[in-house]
Amino acid sequence: MNENKNRKLLLILSIISVIAISFVPNIGFRIEEGSRFLGFPAEWLGLYKYGGFSFKWLGFLFNCVFFYLIFRLLIKVLIGLNHLKINKSNNNLEE
Repeated sequence: MNENKNRKLLLILSIISVIAISFVPNIGFRIEEGSRFLGFPAEWLGLYKYGGFSFKWLGFLFNCVFFYLIFRLLIKVLIGLNHLKINKSNNNLEE
């Protein structure tokens, strides 16, 4: 149950990150011939100068999976470092 909650939280955090990073200039926001393209690492939204737009589902899904995996990796590394720190302090107490 707790694992399922963590997955949902990571998914929501990934979606928020995709949207937020898309509006950061020079990272997720690109202007070409008056049209604006959003997304990092893949473009997922195009806003054209004549008023049209395009939503690229595959780019959006790719970005969500990308950030989901980055956050999972980051959490595993932080948990591993925390366990390493706890084990080291326990070894110092035993000596």
